[in-house]
Amino acid sequence: MGTSDRNLPLRFVVHHLHPISARLRFLKSSAEHVIYPEPLPARADLLDQCSHHPAMAIHPASFLRKLCTTLSVAPQQLVIVNGFRLWIDTSGDVLPLYLVKVTSEQPFDAPEGFHWIELPDCCNLPQIERLVLRRVYDFSVGN
Repeated sequence: MGTSDRNLPLRFVVHHLHPISARLRFLKSSAEHVIYPEPLPARADLLDQCSHHPAMAIHPASFLRKLCTTLSVAPQQLVIVNGFRLWIDTSGDVLPLYLVKVTSEQPFDAPEGFHWIELPDCCNLPQIERLVLRRVYDFSVGN
């Protein structure tokens, strides 16, 4: 996504959980990140809970539509997972992070510049992204 997305007030992780085998995959960009539309700042921290409640909440639906356009997938192929939201503390703000699920039995072909990885492949990701993927794993296999 472009440089105009740098200050978006939210982030996404796109994942696919196979309904039978429980194989869990994450969409990774050519920039080697799994958080969209922009990676988190280097000094970001995962909060256990958020006492920060912005005066005006921003619904993620419009951002999800833009993500679908960027990935060249139909809007019905991606949905925001109910019950999952993390809060990321950055030097400038607290950002919500949503989990986006691929709705099909198999993941879509990764567009140019992206590829699918599994949890063991996340060792080279920044620590904050590894922590986020661990939370996604715990949530996904627990539900």
